[in-house]
Amino acid sequence: MLTYKRGQRLGIFTDHICDDVLPFVNNKNYSQELVAEKAKVQQEAISATQKILSIEKRAPEIESEKKLAAASRNFKEAGRLANEAKALLSSKAEVASDLGRITTHLQKLDEEIETHMLVLADLDKKLLEI
Repeated sequence: MLTYKRGQRLGIFTDHICDDVLPFVNNKNYSQELVAEKAKVQQEAISATQKILSIEKRAPEIESEKKLAAASRNFKEAGRLANEAKALLSSKAEVASDLGRITTHLQKLDEEIETHMLVLADLDKKLLEI
């Protein structure tokens, strides 16, 4: 181990730095994981929103087709379209529920990222004091 002229070990200083730097590095990695997870969750939210918009666009079309089938006395087709409309509305409710869950998770991630950034700033300040 290297020594100073006065007999102080340099190893003690480097151990102190390692003890201070390691949490910073670990926290920085965790920060990157949080940001990556946030991006993934945001993509899920976009996908769910697109599904809802698609269902909202398709539902009136199915209703029109159902009315046309009933008017032309094609009750078998009208029944099939009614079932399809019912399935779409059920699917929309499921996706809306998922979107609510996703939005809540996204808010929690935002809060965790904000808290984590404060921890990183504090660790950074400590490192600068060394």
